[in-house]
Amino acid sequence: MDYQKAMLEELMSQYVDVDNKDFWDDSICKHYIVAFCPSQLFTNTKSDLGACDKIHNDRLKERYQKTADKNKYPYEAEFYDYLNKLISDLTRKIRQGNGRLNIQADDKAAEARKEEREEKIVLLDVKIKELLQKVEEAGEEGRVQEATELQNEVDKLQEELVMFKENADGASKAEKRMEVCDVCGAFLVTNDSSDRLEAHYQGKQHQGYLKIRETIEQMRQNRQQQQQSSSSNYSRQRYDYNNDRRDGGRHREYRRYSDRGYNNRDNQRRSRDRRETNDDDFAGEVERYSRRSRRDYSRSRSPSRRSRYD
Repeated sequence: MDYQKAMLEELMSQYVDVDNKDFWDDSICKHYIVAFCPSQLFTNTKSDLGACDKIHNDRLKERYQKTADKNKYPYEAEFYDYLNKLISDLTRKIRQGNGRLNIQADDKAAEARKEEREEKIVLLDVKIKELLQKVEEAGEEGRVQEATELQNEVDKLQEELVMFKENADGASKAEKRMEVCDVCGAFLVTNDSSDRLEAHYQGKQHQGYLKIRETIEQMRQNRQQQQQSSSSNYSRQRYDYNNDRRDGGRHREYRRYSDRGYNNRDNQRRSRDRRETNDDDFAGEVERYSRRSRRDYSRSRSPSRRSRYD
């Protein structure tokens, strides 16, 4: 009932009204908007983490993924730490499982199965001996047909006894050759059928822990790339700073003096242009004054003006 309720809530969470909510609200599952909610991986399994009471909404997840400054939120770091905690607990479980396999001698169930096999072997052996005794008696009394039939039955029981002993030895060895799955911590029979092993590998518990391990590895690689990028930028800045210090700031001084020299040349050119302009203006004034003087002199020498003074 609880499983069906959790499944129904998970399906209906996509249709919850979230128009008045955003991904940072307390009611939103932060693990889900980062990648996935681990509680959904192990529903109805031995590793069930319980139902998640937060909202799992794809629209808010997409909004968070497209946020330019999502690195300022601690959600990815918290998700990474939570996944590592789950794997840490699983590692402890795997270690305990391997410890149990090393104490097969104290397994009472295995000991009981061994006694049962030995008892069946003894019963078969007793029955074969009894039939051999009857075969001998029938032969002595001349009952050839009966003796032949009894002998055939003895031969079948002897073959069954041999096969049972071989299977019993194989079963005993198989019980001791168990292992713990290094991905999900489940107990596996080493010589189990391929169908059963494939069913385990495709099971919800195995696939869930496999997804967690792959996610942790991917996030770890992303963190390393970010750290290497930050370290590269920091080293480049220090390199530029140290070069600037070793040069004694000559690059900046060169640029400053170069700019100053350029400005000085520009000022000199403007001064020269002003001087040339002033010289041209002065020459023009002299020329105009000379023309005016010549005109006045010519006017004073005209006949009308001479007769007037004569």
